[in-house]
Amino acid sequence: MSTLTFEIKVPTTVDTVTIQLPYYCSDGITLYAIMAENKIVSVNDWTRIEQANIWLLNEVPEMAKRPDVKQITRDEFVEVYNRVQTKINELI
Repeated sequence: MSTLTFEIKVPTTVDTVTIQLPYYCSDGITLYAIMAENKIVSVNDWTRIEQANIWLLNEVPEMAKRPDVKQITRDEFVEVYNRVQTKINELI
């Protein structure tokens, strides 16, 4: 029996969102502080796998543009940032 494989393109919608800077948000795993289009701080604290990260980014990552991203407060971002920074400082 022969088979045929083809793509089916489904139309999607594109929403445009305007944010007021600085903007703090989270995708549930990573927290972002978007200070400017090319100045972003990204932080993770994965306590379950004992891993923590702080990144400085020069463009807004795709994960921060997802529709399920939630706005958070500066205080919520700083709390996780400080916790990660403390973990790093304890090691060095």
